[in-house]
Order: sequence, then structure tokens, then C-alpha cells
Amino acid sequence: MVAKYFNLPSYVLSRFSFLFTHFVALYWVNYLLNDPFNLGGATLDVREKDILPAGKCTPVIIENVQWNAALFSLWVITHSGLARNKCKEALGLVEHPIERPLYAAIAPVVWFINIHFWAPISNCERWDPLETSIPFALVSGIIGTLGLLLILSFLWLMPDHVFGTAKYQFPQGKQPHSQISYGYPYGLVRHPAASGFLWIYSLLPAHTPSHYLIASFWIIYIFVATLVFEEGGLKSNSEFGKTYMAYRAQVNAFIPRPVAVASFLGFKVKGAPKPPKNSKE
Repeated sequence: MVAKYFNLPSYVLSRFSFLFTHFVALYWVNYLLNDPFNLGGATLDVREKDILPAGKCTPVIIENVQWNAALFSLWVITHSGLARNKCKEALGLVEHPIERPLYAAIAPVVWFINIHFWAPISNCERWDPLETSIPFALVSGIIGTLGLLLILSFLWLMPDHVFGTAKYQFPQGKQPHSQISYGYPYGLVRHPAASGFLWIYSLLPAHTPSHYLIASFWIIYIFVATLVFEEGGLKSNSEFGKTYMAYRAQVNAFIPRPVAVASFLGFKVKGAPKPPKNSKE
């Protein structure tokens, strides 16, 4: 049994990251929708007053593309770089109480920087969500809402996994090890947060240069970061590599299988995701 322990930086950072992530998520939704109610802040496309007439506008502003790519590179370096074991070892953070809270605190700060300092790459057009056709609005709205709920439920149901909210109780070397979860949301998809972002960016009915650019950034990043780096590390993990491979065979990466959806809805179906018989979970 671990002796009573309290790490203040770990405690504060985990609470900060939980609260600030929710603020940034709201800011992000308003940004994606081009601030439909003029609340202020950044927007995906230029504002109405900044649109120039044909012949005077620039369809793709190269300087802004480069700027946005640099911003996104900051996200890639911090979010994927800090998650690598070699980086953790170099910083002395392996199984340290501040490891997950620090990582979780950096993420929303860099995400906010990416949104707030985003530079629309065209001044020829902008997307107005209030003028989207009803069929497009219904399809994208439903899937986008499901994606957002998947992201938020991931944050709410697994706060210690995401933010490290309980890590402050354990000294370095005594941190509890993660286990593979077969419950919601991991029973639906292997990468809940990534799936939510993938659905939203893919089906946002904006179809403007800025939308295509940000969607390309995120879609490429999600596939490479999750399927190559994250899963590559999990499959080679000596602690639960075989268990993860069994889980991977049952649950899709980003699109839920029908049996997984049916199981989530409470139906007893054959082939629903479940831990192997020899698993402790």
C-alpha cells in the first residue's frame, strides 16, 4: 500500500487542464462555425467585412498557409513528441506524478494558440453555417454533435486517464499502470477523442480553403499519430501487447462496428467487444 502522498504541482495542473480544455473546446466550436453570433475571437474564415471582390481577393494566401503550418507543427511536436517514452526518460518524467498532468496542461494551451492565432488563408469567401442547406446541416450537425459528445464523454468518464487527476497521490515509481478498457468509449472505437475530431473535420460543410487546410492537417495527423506512433508503441508493449492486439481485433480505430453500437445501446449481441478470458479486466 502506498503511503499518503500529495504532489501540489500535479494536483493543480490536472485541475487546470480539465477546466481550460473545456474553455478551449467552446472557443474552438465558435471558431469552426465562424462566430455565427459575433461573440468575438478567432474564426476559421475571414469575417464578412474582410472579404474582397473577385479580381482583388487572393484565393490562397501562401504566407498564411505557412504560418498555420508552423502553428500546427507546434501542436505535433508538443502533443506527439512529449508522449514518446524517450522524451519522458530524457526529462525524468517516467512514472512521475507530474507526467500526465503536465502533458494534459500543455495540450489545451497549444490548442488555444493554434485556434486564436489561426490566419484564414483566403479573403475571397467565407462559410456561413446559418445559410447551409437543410440536408447538409442535418447530416453534419448530427455527426458533428455525436463527435463532440464522444470527445466530451471521453474527458468526463476518464479524467485520470486524460488529465492525470489522481496522479498527485502517488510518488514517482509508484504510479498505477494503465489498463486496456473495453467499456465506453473504448468499446466503440480505439481512439475516442481522435475519432470525434476526425468526424467533425471531415463532415464540416464549410468547403472553403481554410476548412480544407485545417481538415487536412488534422486528418493526416490523426492517422499518423494514432495508427503509426501510438498503436505501434502499444503493440510492442511487453506489459499488455498481446491483450491490446486482441482488443484491436474486436474494436475499430475510428468508425464503430454495428455490434459495438448495439452493445453500447444495451442490446445483447454476438461479437460485442469483451476482454479475453485470461485478462484481469
